[in-house]
Amino acid sequence: MKKTDLAYIAGIVDGEGCISTYLCRKREVVHIKLAISNTSKTLMKYLSNKLDFGFRESKKHINRKQQYRMIFTNKKAISLIKKIYPYLIIKNPYSKLMLKFCFNKQGVHLTEDELESRRYIRREIFKLNGKRLIRGDSNAHVLFSGRSRKRN
Repeated sequence: MKKTDLAYIAGIVDGEGCISTYLCRKREVVHIKLAISNTSKTLMKYLSNKLDFGFRESKKHINRKQQYRMIFTNKKAISLIKKIYPYLIIKNPYSKLMLKFCFNKQGVHLTEDELESRRYIRREIFKLNGKRLIRGDSNAHVLFSGRSRKRN
C-alpha cells in the first residue's frame, strides 16, 4: 500500500476511529479492538478495498443516517496500527499503548504478570478516553464517560 493511502487511512482512524480494549469475562483476557464508523458507504467501500476487510451496516435509527462499521480485533488491529502508526496524530498515544500491549504473548495462557501488564495498559487507555472503571476496580467491566451513575 502507498504511503499516501496509509496516511489517509490514519486520518480516518484519527477522526472516525476508536482504539480500545475489551475484557473477555470468561478467561479474564484483555483483547484489542480498532473500530471505524462512518455514514459514507463510499468511504467504507474505499477502506474495505484498501484494507481487504469487510464492513457492515449498523442498526438504522429513526431520523439518523445509516452508519457503517469496520471492527478489527487482536492481530488484525495490531497489524493495521503498525502500518498507520507513523501517520497518526490524535490516536498516537493510544497506538503506542497498543503496540506495548501486543508485545505480550497472545492467547489464553498468560502469566499473572502479563495479565497485570494488560490491565495496566487497559487502565491507561481508559484515562486517555476520559473514562474510568466503576469502583476504580481494574476487573470491572462497565465503563462510562462523564458524570458518575449509581449502580443498583
